Amino acid sequence: MDALPALRIVDALGIYGESSDPVYPEKNLLPIWASRFDLHLEVLRPWPESAVAGQTDVVEILFAEPGGEFKQVDQRSLEGLITFPLKLELDNQHLVEGESRIFFRVRTHNQNVYESEPAAFTIDKRIPLDKRPPTPIVDEPLYDGPGVTEGYLKANCDVVKVRIPGYLGYKKGDRVSILFGPLNPPPVAEALIDVRASETVVALPRYVFESLKNGVYLLHYRLESRAGAQTELSTGKFIRVNFPPRESDT
Repeated sequence: MDALPALRIVDALGIYGESSDPVYPEKNLLPIWASRFDLHLEVLRPWPESAVAGQTDVVEILFAEPGGEFKQVDQRSLEGLITFPLKLELDNQHLVEGESRIFFRVRTHNQNVYESEPAAFTIDKRIPLDKRPPTPIVDEPLYDGPGVTEGYLKANCDVVKVRIPGYLGYKKGDRVSILFGPLNPPPVAEALIDVRASETVVALPRYVFESLKNGVYLLHYRLESRAGAQTELSTGKFIRVNFPPRESDT
């Protein structure tokens, strides 16, 4: 008999693209926050002869850690009528780094046994860089000259380009958040790390600087894996904002 469809890993990130040629290779990559809780699972559609009123089916969850063999880790009796999608959970104690596998087995009220296809999921706690990221690279006039001026923006298509140095061990899906402004500023831009180049270029538009009073501000960034593991803030670079006098500067 054909196997039942695999469990759905509810909180997994998408792979995008075709399943035969995905953009991201990890199978059901979990966000870092999701790996701190019980794993949410769903059985999407009924198995044959699923229990109705007055009947009971027994569902087992079988789990294999990375490189390990399948073991039963949970069993529960479900009284009919069973509704779908059926929500199940895997206890957080089983969630370890790497690619694990999971499937379910059901024994119906009339003693027939069905098994699902196995599903894989991945926990990746890698931080993109295991030390403080280096200083962002910008044009010299921005920090050792007049700064961000009307003339500079007009000569550079109304953007300031920030270059993020490459680093060892990057993976597809790593991204960078640029922070600029007064103390504890929010991110002003985000971009995927360009894994094909020695550095990633992020363009900050004019409004980022026009929204600030004239003065000197700190530019820095943070790297983050696709799963959400973050580095500390990079070493900063001071940049001057230097527009003609405006009402907001008074």
